[in-house]
Amino acid sequence: MIQIIIVGHGNFARGIKSNLDTIMGIPKNVSFINLKGRESAATIYNKYEHIEYTSPQGIIFLTDIAGGTPYNQAVFFLLATGIKGAVVGGVNIPLIIRILEQLNEKSDPMYIVSDAKRVAIESIKISGNLTELVNLS
Repeated sequence: MIQIIIVGHGNFARGIKSNLDTIMGIPKNVSFINLKGRESAATIYNKYEHIEYTSPQGIIFLTDIAGGTPYNQAVFFLLATGIKGAVVGGVNIPLIIRILEQLNEKSDPMYIVSDAKRVAIESIKISGNLTELVNLS
């Protein structure tokens, strides 16, 4: 089964872990990394190097901010190691749940994250004063 690593600044990963545990439980193949303060790119990369990678099917890194240091270092890590995988930035709970649901059915990390992106986008809803919403475009 594909390995999932959820990483973000501050208590991001801890919050996601708590939320997932309440909704569906935490699968064994999911790891969480909270980054403290302003950890350097080298420190973050080093944390990725010290994870025990057990899945020949690959890894999916789920990060808080697309283009942020955790995201960028995950991309560099996959490129440097040649491990099959994908990196997703700007994750939300519906996206993570969809990824976890797909792990039992699919084995291609890129297919899984592409499908989950569609679900995540569709899950975003905006409500409010309709007059103001019309003027946003």
